Amino acid sequence: KAALVDTLDGPFLRITFRHYADNYYRGSWQDRAVGMPPRVDASLSYYNSSKTAANSNVLQVILRVHGFSRTEQVDDDWNIFWCAGQVDPQVLRGLKAFQLVNKFPKASSLTLKSNLWSNFQRMQRKFGRQHFDYMPSTFLVPLQLDQLETCLQSAEYSETVWIVKPAAAYCGRGISLHRTRPSLADDLRSQKGVCSVYIDPPFLLNGLKSDIRLYVLVTS
Repeated sequence: KAALVDTLDGPFLRITFRHYADNYYRGSWQDRAVGMPPRVDASLSYYNSSKTAANSNVLQVILRVHGFSRTEQVDDDWNIFWCAGQVDPQVLRGLKAFQLVNKFPKASSLTLKSNLWSNFQRMQRKFGRQHFDYMPSTFLVPLQLDQLETCLQSAEYSETVWIVKPAAAYCGRGISLHRTRPSLADDLRSQKGVCSVYIDPPFLLNGLKSDIRLYVLVTS
């Protein structure tokens, strides 16, 4: 097939990915051959810092189909750095004009569940709950278990289903659902994460739960 990307004019090679209908692949990125680059003079590569072979498999398959080879050194002249975990500010300081990275510094302030709720509560205190009322009641475990226990004794929450999400986990690992019961707070004392009111029914795409992370940079 011809290269599945478009190139844009400018001082550096800019790539626009194109969709095509018959791209269906169930294998691993290691078995996917690197496709044709968009130009014969283009050398495209990416660096993935994850130590888990299966991490970002779909992403790596897509990159390889579009002509990106994988490099194993962070100081190579890669085009894309797919960072697993938090990005090192030193890496950002050394970025060249053609290099892209998938993380903002301190992104964990939003991407970690406990940090997200802590910052959401800060906004409630600063600007008022009437402006920050779009997240379900949440408690940090085990830090706010006493507050959770008070809610469990309230008639308002007598029929509530709670979702417990462990800290530093992803892809649904370790998530559990619980109905309100007096012993719930005690059961969670050995855990670390968040406990939230479960939104029922959840929003599903083709019957599957999904999430979208959208970042907006406000410059003024």
